[in-house]
Amino acid sequence: MLKETVDVLTPLANSKVAQLIFPSVIASVIALVTYHFKSKEPLHGSVTWQWVHDYYGQLNEEPHLTVHNRSDMPAYIKRARILTGNFLKTEASRYAFSYVEPTDGNFPLKIEAKEATSFPLSTSLMEKCLKKAWWFNKVIGYVFKRNYLWLEVSTIGGARLVIPANDAAEFRNRPLWIERRWLPVKAAWEQ
Repeated sequence: MLKETVDVLTPLANSKVAQLIFPSVIASVIALVTYHFKSKEPLHGSVTWQWVHDYYGQLNEEPHLTVHNRSDMPAYIKRARILTGNFLKTEASRYAFSYVEPTDGNFPLKIEAKEATSFPLSTSLMEKCLKKAWWFNKVIGYVFKRNYLWLEVSTIGGARLVIPANDAAEFRNRPLWIERRWLPVKAAWEQ
């Protein structure tokens, strides 16, 4: 059966028609694959801490979601929510940001092309999520060094970015299980 198929296809593959069509088919497939990968939004994100002035003009260090857009086109965030769970993640809050002005922070939020943009995170929501953690989440955080807090960012273009967000919790009184460490670290002034 295989020999008969090879005998039939060999003259067809050596024909002038195949020599004309084959390069254009290969070029079309390569172009489609290239377009598919270029059309995806290459986004990267992390939780960073930045110094900002609060509503009263005082300088405070607050957590921010920083998203870097590496594409040539701007990206638009349509949803940013807080997830909790070490392995199975569930929604804890539908909105993760904390803006001083009520008119700021409306979706879609724009991320310029080839730039990084920061969005202020709500520490009070993070603290509420930490207080609701079960004992087995704390054990998994200690033993398996797994994150408990996560941020999920979705864009209009269909990209979905899940970012570990344990660092978004208040750093002064952060529990050891959320830092994924066994022993506390002494501050420089305590040593």
